Amino acid sequence: MTTHRESLHDRILDVAMSLFLEHGIRAVRMDDIANHLSISKRTLYEVFSNKEQLLMEGIARSHEAKRKKARQLLEDSSNVMDAFIKLSRIELEDLKMLKPVFVSDLFKYPAVTDYFEQFHNEAISQAKLFLKQGVDEGYFRNDINYDLMIALLSEQRKYLLSSQLYREYSFEVTFFHVSILPIRGFCTDKGLEQLDSFISEELIKEINANG
Repeated sequence: MTTHRESLHDRILDVAMSLFLEHGIRAVRMDDIANHLSISKRTLYEVFSNKEQLLMEGIARSHEAKRKKARQLLEDSSNVMDAFIKLSRIELEDLKMLKPVFVSDLFKYPAVTDYFEQFHNEAISQAKLFLKQGVDEGYFRNDINYDLMIALLSEQRKYLLSSQLYREYSFEVTFFHVSILPIRGFCTDKGLEQLDSFISEELIKEINANG
């Protein structure tokens, strides 16, 4: 049974993350969050000691929900390409909510950077398993040095964030070039048939619709 404090905790996270996504993190004050919830600032500080703690809990909750959803999709999918396409659809929906100011502000908080660094090795291990499964199922080529490619793609994503290219190009466009196109380069003819169908029938339309 959910207690009043637990309910308030979740309501605060929902409102705060919504405001952060819309206006950026630094522009939102604790006063703003309290006002949106019609609670006193004292009540807010009884639940969260500061804005960074609130942000970190919101990020951790969102990240864990995405990880659970991804694991479930992988279990429910018939093959690795089916799973990749389903995960890409979810990622595109999430990207619609992002604004450059939020991403720019996000990595100004050392705790956030440290949090994502903790999961870096886990993400690499999962990527290697995913690619190996794709090779075993005949969707990905077996003549590629995937360890090297994962290292290069990891550095590419870091550059994307540090250079703030997402201010010049939409998140959908950068997702296509940073995540979809490399996977396409790994594909066998079998993989290309399924992935190109998704790209031409859904992804390109989504990108054009959202700039």
